[in-house]
Amino acid sequence: MNNSSVFVLAAFFISFLITYVMIPVIIRVAELKHLFDEPDDRKQHKAKTPTLGGMAIFAGLILSFTIFKDVQSLTDVKYLVPALTILFFAGIKDDILVLTPMKKLLAQFMSAFLIVVLGHIKINSFYGLFGIQEIPYWFSIAFTVIAIVAIINCYNLIDGVDGLAGSLGLLSSTSFGLWFYLNGHWSLVYLSFALSGSLLGFLMFNWQPAKIFMGDTGAMLIGFILAVQSIHFIEFNKARSIVDEYWIHASPSVAIAVMAIPIFDMVRVFILRLAQKKSPFSADRNHLHHILIDLGFTHRQTVVILMFWSWLVILLAIIMRDAKSSFLLLLLISLVYLPSLGLQIYRNKKIKI
Repeated sequence: MNNSSVFVLAAFFISFLITYVMIPVIIRVAELKHLFDEPDDRKQHKAKTPTLGGMAIFAGLILSFTIFKDVQSLTDVKYLVPALTILFFAGIKDDILVLTPMKKLLAQFMSAFLIVVLGHIKINSFYGLFGIQEIPYWFSIAFTVIAIVAIINCYNLIDGVDGLAGSLGLLSSTSFGLWFYLNGHWSLVYLSFALSGSLLGFLMFNWQPAKIFMGDTGAMLIGFILAVQSIHFIEFNKARSIVDEYWIHASPSVAIAVMAIPIFDMVRVFILRLAQKKSPFSADRNHLHHILIDLGFTHRQTVVILMFWSWLVILLAIIMRDAKSSFLLLLLISLVYLPSLGLQIYRNKKIKI
């Protein structure tokens, strides 16, 4: 094992330990200050539960990443820490005092704008998706900012069952991290495994029955980092060629596949709400985790089903990596979106919604 591999493992375990050690302290403070998420008819939990797990995820991630960023003189991920800090404070305020949706959305756009415009982390090409290659500079800025905000909200919306958002985030971050490792993109490797370590530490306390929730803070951090990882993944593949061993032709669709469950779940629910002339952000029970719970599955069974589903989609996308991006995207729709829609229709008929 070379020194880089040792450092990567160290980054993973440091973030894990920081998060794991912090959470009991946060739970105790939440109990003393009565900082709980109150159960209601729509929520899955039945007991008052702290929602400040995102603090521990943030601490483990940032401390581990910045330690190894300085030790290894990493420079690829610019303005990441300031952007994450904006999301962190917006999330903490929302988890404790409640932030209006518009203010939370503003914080998300600010973080995305910071890393896209100042950090120059953006999608410069659709890489053949829908036959589109290079895109104008102004469109790449606008599209990337909107894409980052959308992915942030994907993970915010999927966080409705104990262990789900953390588990899906762990699988996606590790998947990106392994590709970055194989290709020597060390800034992204440390970022990926620092997030994975902190999520694993959090999940020790988030399995049903959860002792703590990640709140909007944790969900937004996961979505933001995965968005950054996916952009780099697409752009790095654009700069490579078919002679490279780990080159992925259909990189935009493979990136979507790595986050397929949250992305297609949000798209389906938003389309349904708009078709019903409701706000896309209105509350209902049409997310995949709600559907599976309504069909009689437990929290743990729901997480296992969606994790296995997600893993199969990622595996298939890797196998089909040399296909055209448009074809692979249509395949993903048939493997994720359409079955989700079918489950929703079946649930509605079974319980007569």
